[in-house]
Amino acid sequence: MRLSEIFCDAQGNLLRDGEFDIFGILTTHAQGKKVFSYINDKRFQEELANGDLSCIVCTKELLENLPGHIKGVIISENPGETFWQIHSRQKVIKFPTLIGNNCKISEKAYIAKENVIIGDNAIIEEFVSVKECTKIGDNCVIRAGSVVGGEGFQLQIGSGQAYSVVKHLGNVLIGDNVELQQSVCVDKALFSWDSTVIGDGTKVDNLAHIGHAVKIGRNCRITAGVIFAGSVVTQDNVWFGINASIRNNITIEKNANISMGSVVTKRVEKDKKVSGNFAIDHNAFIENIKHSVT
Repeated sequence: MRLSEIFCDAQGNLLRDGEFDIFGILTTHAQGKKVFSYINDKRFQEELANGDLSCIVCTKELLENLPGHIKGVIISENPGETFWQIHSRQKVIKFPTLIGNNCKISEKAYIAKENVIIGDNAIIEEFVSVKECTKIGDNCVIRAGSVVGGEGFQLQIGSGQAYSVVKHLGNVLIGDNVELQQSVCVDKALFSWDSTVIGDGTKVDNLAHIGHAVKIGRNCRITAGVIFAGSVVTQDNVWFGINASIRNNITIEKNANISMGSVVTKRVEKDKKVSGNFAIDHNAFIENIKHSVT
C-alpha cells in the first residue's frame, strides 16, 4: 500500500510517497513488514531507529531527524490526529457470523451478525454482548453481562484540544475451555493485524477488565476486579489475586503469582510472587511490613 492511496482528505501534506504494509506505533516490530506510524514529540526520536518503520507522519521540525530508511512522509501540525484519521478509514472485510454445534445461547444475548465465530458447546448467558471481530473456541462459557470485542480506550487530542477515542479495528481471540464470569470486559486490539488473546483453559472472575491487545496465556486464573492495561503479555499458568492492576506494555512470565491488590509496573520473572503497591518480591514485601510494624 502507498501513502498516496490512503492520504486523501486527511489533515497535513504528503511530502514524499512511500510503501507500507501495516499501521503501528513507533515501536511496532512485525517480522519485517513495513510500518506506517507517527511521531508527535522529539522526546521519542530514538524510536525512529526502528528499521521496520517505512512511512511517518511528523511535524516540519522533526524532518531533519528522520533516518534514511523512512521513505514516506506526511507533514502535519498534529501528527497523531492525522495518523488516526487515516487509520480509522480502513475497511474491515465482512463475513456472516458462524456458530458451532450444541451451543446454548440466551435469547437475551447479543451476537453480532457479522465477523463472529463461536465454536462448539459454547454457553453464552443473558445480556452478554459479543461484538464483531471476535473468535471464541470450543467449550467456552461467557456469563451474564460480559462484553467481548468492545472498543478499547486509546485517546487522541485534536487541534481543538478535545479528546476523542480512536477507532479499534483489531480482533479478540478466545481459546478453548475458557470461562468468563459475570461482567467481564474484553477489548479488541487497536490495529487490524493484531488481536487481544485469552489462551486455552484460562478462567476469569467477575468484573475483570482485559484491555486492547493483551495476550493472556494458557491456564491462567484471574480473580475478581483484575485490571489489565493495553498490550500486557501474560505467559501460561499465572495467578492474579483480587483487584490486582497491571500497567500497559509489560510481560508477566509463566507460573508467576500476583498477590491481591498488587500494582504491577514492571516485568515479573518466571515463578516469582510479587505483592504491594508498587509490587515487589513477595518476601521482601513481607519483611518491609515486619520492619514497619516494629
